[in-house]
Amino acid sequence: MLRIQPLLSKILPLIAVLSTLTNVTQASQKLLFIRGGSGTVGFFEGGADEQGADINNYATNGGNHGWGELHAALIAEDFELEQMSEDPVVSGSPYKVPTPVALDAIDLSQYAVIVFGSNNAEYTTAQVDAFMSYIQNGGAGLFISDANFGQFWGDAPSSDQLFLSRFGLTMNQDQGTYSIRRNDEFIVPTHPILNGVNSFDGEGVSPISKTSTISGISSTIITSARNSIRRNTNTDQGTSEAATASDGTLVIATYGSGRIAGHFDRNTFFNQNGAGTNINRFENEKYARNLFNWLAGNPDFIDGSDNYAPRVHFPSIVDGTPLPGGSDIDVEVIAKDPDGTVGYVDLFLDNELVSRDSTSPYTWTNETKLQALTPGTRILKAVVADDDGATTESLIEIYVIDSSQVETPLNRSAWAFSSSVNNNATDHAFATDGNQSTRWTTKQTQRAGQTLTIDFTQREFFHRILLETDDNPEDYPRGYVVRGSDDGLNYTDLIVGFGNDATTSIQLNEPVTYRYVQIEQTGSSSNRWWSIHEINIYHPPADSVLSSTSWLQHYFGGDLNEPAKEATHWGATADFDSDGLTTLEEFAFNYDPLSPTSMSLPTLVGQTMESNAVGIEIRYRQWKNGSGPAGAITANGINYTVEFSPDLSPLSWTTTGLGVEQIGEIVDNSDGTETVTLKLTPPTSSPDHGFLRFALTQN
Repeated sequence: MLRIQPLLSKILPLIAVLSTLTNVTQASQKLLFIRGGSGTVGFFEGGADEQGADINNYATNGGNHGWGELHAALIAEDFELEQMSEDPVVSGSPYKVPTPVALDAIDLSQYAVIVFGSNNAEYTTAQVDAFMSYIQNGGAGLFISDANFGQFWGDAPSSDQLFLSRFGLTMNQDQGTYSIRRNDEFIVPTHPILNGVNSFDGEGVSPISKTSTISGISSTIITSARNSIRRNTNTDQGTSEAATASDGTLVIATYGSGRIAGHFDRNTFFNQNGAGTNINRFENEKYARNLFNWLAGNPDFIDGSDNYAPRVHFPSIVDGTPLPGGSDIDVEVIAKDPDGTVGYVDLFLDNELVSRDSTSPYTWTNETKLQALTPGTRILKAVVADDDGATTESLIEIYVIDSSQVETPLNRSAWAFSSSVNNNATDHAFATDGNQSTRWTTKQTQRAGQTLTIDFTQREFFHRILLETDDNPEDYPRGYVVRGSDDGLNYTDLIVGFGNDATTSIQLNEPVTYRYVQIEQTGSSSNRWWSIHEINIYHPPADSVLSSTSWLQHYFGGDLNEPAKEATHWGATADFDSDGLTTLEEFAFNYDPLSPTSMSLPTLVGQTMESNAVGIEIRYRQWKNGSGPAGAITANGINYTVEFSPDLSPLSWTTTGLGVEQIGEIVDNSDGTETVTLKLTPPTSSPDHGFLRFALTQN
C-alpha cells in the first residue's frame, strides 16, 4: 500500500540583490567610512540606528541622518567609497556595546582617507597605534563624531577622543547651532579647503580644541568656534564655557607625511531636509568636496574658479529589493550641481538611451524600454551634465526576477488582534498602520508568557514573519515561540527562536496554512518593553517546492489530526474531490485535491501504442529540482517512473527495453513544478500493442 510519509524540507526563497556600481577608474581613491554597529548608534540614550550617518542612506524625509548625498558628491570627485560598521555585542545595560573595527588587522594603506563619522566603540591601544602609523606614512583621517558618540552613553565623544588625544586635540560636546562665515570665523581664509566657500553651518555643534602640544604634531585652527562650548571634561555633560582662541570648527593637523582634520558637526553633510541642516545649505557641499580632496592630497582639486562636477544618484531603487519581471518600472534620478545648474540627465538601460530629461524632477514613467522587463541582470545608468559641460554618471545593477519567485505580504486590512497584555485595539492598529514611528507595546518590561495573537479571519498560507522595531531597537523579543491554529483554541508550535536586533525576521521551517498565528515572548528584560512598530507576514514565492507535510497541511489542515479521515480525505489512496486521482497523485502533480477541475492528466502526444508507432511523446508535471535519468526521476520525495506492459498483467510492468528520452525545453510552471516532455520507444521484443503507466511512489 502506498502512503504519504512526512517529509521535512526548508524552503529557500530566492533573494535578488541590487548592488550600486560606481564609475571607478584606476585613478580613483578609496575612502573608508566607519560607523557604529546596529543598535549602538544612539544619541544621548543610545540605540537609534538612523543616527548612524550611513553613506548608503539617501532618505530625504524631514530630520533624516543619511549621508547618501555626500556619497554622490564624492563619487563626482572620482572617489570610491567603502563603509564598515562596528559590530554590536549584546552586553552591558541597557544598551548594546560596540566593538571596534580591527584597524590593526586591516591594510590601511589602501585608503586615501579614513572617516570616523558616527562611531561609538572604544579602540585598543594597538588599533590606535595602527592608525597613527598609517597617518605617519601618508594616510589621512577625518573626525566628525557629534555630541555623545562613545561607548559610555554619557555626553562625551569618547570613541574619537582616543585618537584625537594623540594629536593634542579634544572633541567637545554637543551645544549650539550656527554658521561659519568668511568675514567672521575664517582664520585661514586662503586655505584650499575654503576655496569657493563663503559659509557652512552645523546644528548641535561639537567644536575641537587644541589642548596640548605633542612632539611631531603640527595643528592649525582653520575656522574658529564662537558662543559657548560644553567642554569634554567627563562622561556626563561637561561645563559650558565661552569659546576661546584654542577652539575651532575646523582644525587640521599633520604628522609625518600624513594629515587629519576635525570637523564640528556631522549634520553639515546630511541629505536634503536633514536634521538641523544638510549638505545643500550654504556652501556645505563645496566645503565637503574641498575637505576630502585636501585630505586625500589632491593638489589641484580646486582653485576657486574651477568647475565642480555635478552629482547624480538613484534615490528610490533600494539595494536588496527584487524587481518582479513582466511589470513596468518607474525610475527617479536626483541630480544637482553645487556651483551652477544641471543641463540635462540621460537615462540608459543596458547602455541604451531611454530618454533625456532637462527639467527637475528627473523621472521616467511609461517609457517603452522600462516596460515588462524580462528576468535577468540589467544595468541602469544615469548621466548628468552641468551648464559647463562637466558630466558624472551613476550605475546601478538590478536583478529582475519572475514574479513567481517573490514573496508577497498578506493583506493586513482584515486582521484582528488580541494580546495578553495591553489588549487595546487602538494600540494594536499601530502595528499595521505603515508608520514606523507608532507601535503596539506591552507597556511593561519583557517577561515570559506575553502573547500577541492575530486572527486573519480566514486560513492564510505563509512562511515568514517580520517584526520591525526600528524606532525602539532594544524592544525586540528576547525569545519567542510562534504557533498556528485553525480554531483559535488548539495551537501547534511552529518555531522557537531569539530576537537580537531591531528587525526580527522569523523564517518558518516550511510554509504553513492557518487562520490564527500567535507569537509568545519567552525572554525577559529588566528595563525594555516588547514593542512592534510594524508586523508583516509573507506568502512564500509562488514557485516554492512544498514538502508533502506542508502541502497536506495547506489543503487539509485540522483534518490531519483525525485518523478517521485518512481513508476519505488525506490518505495516499483517498480521492476527496472524486476526480479519479488519489491524494498521492494530486501531490505528485501538484493539483488541488479539493477541486476536481484542477487536474490536467499526463498528455499523450502523437499516435497510440496500439498502432505500434515509435517515438510516442508524453507530457506531464513533476516537482522541480529532480534527479535521475529521464523516465525515472525522483523529485520532492516522489519517484516518477514510466513503465511498459504488453498485456496489463500485474507482473508484466517493466522498464526493461523501454527507450526514454527527454525532448524539448522543460517548462517552469511557476508553482513549484515543471512540465517535461518524454519521447518513448517501446521494447523491440514487444507485440504490436502495449500499455504505458506512471508508477508513482513516495520515499
